[in-house]
Amino acid sequence: MKSLQIRISLLLFPTLIVLGFEYLRHTFCIPYVSLQTGNWMIAGLTAISIAIISQGLFARFKQVERSLSLEREKRAIMEERERLARELHDRIAQSIFYMGVKIESIRQASAKNANDASAWDELLLPLREMDENVRQAIFNLRQETDLTLNFKERIQSYLEKAFFQGETRWTVDICETVALEAKEQIQLFGILQEAITNIRKHAFASSVSVNLAAMPLGTPAQWVFEIQDDGVGFNTRQRRGNQYGFDIIKNRALDVDATAYIESNEQGTSIRVVKD
Repeated sequence: MKSLQIRISLLLFPTLIVLGFEYLRHTFCIPYVSLQTGNWMIAGLTAISIAIISQGLFARFKQVERSLSLEREKRAIMEERERLARELHDRIAQSIFYMGVKIESIRQASAKNANDASAWDELLLPLREMDENVRQAIFNLRQETDLTLNFKERIQSYLEKAFFQGETRWTVDICETVALEAKEQIQLFGILQEAITNIRKHAFASSVSVNLAAMPLGTPAQWVFEIQDDGVGFNTRQRRGNQYGFDIIKNRALDVDATAYIESNEQGTSIRVVKD
């Protein structure tokens, strides 16, 4: 009920109730209802009518309060994310970039020695990957979070933005019976961001699927979260730099008492996070 409707109702509804009762009392009930009894009945009807209208007013207040609370929470999260992103940019990303420039200048100065040049290339490669990962983290931190969306809708919204060019198809299947805690949603969403970032950078996948399923014969608190792609895959034993964010994914899983499993071959890559 809108505010204007509530104000009009508070003004008119009790008045119409009283007028209607007075008309009926004086027309049909004078012999049966005394003046004092009639006054008490009018007071009771007025109170009941105001209480009925007030329900809409209270519901409106509650809705506004909930919206304000969500807005404050959203603003606090974005301010903290912006602060972290700014610190990452000012203190880490800039330092990494400066180190890369200095290393590149030294490498060029020693380019006459083939062995030295190869050594500098090996040093530059993880530094460049680190720079890309930090900048991706800054980008993820600055993405606005819509707290009105549920977990499935947040994933869908993120995938729409990540694959907006339409070159990669994606599907999302979230079991509604799984009871995820707020902390679990945060960590699983972080794992998704890490996985999708690396899929876009390395996998060249044509399709991606994201699934959350209940454990067979398990409780609602037991689940399996899986991200699959059909990209080029990689050798999980030959890790280079921070490829596919193994440590980030596994640490996020451990933070919610789950275990992360990563499998990859020429048919694609599968990341499974199991809470049992």
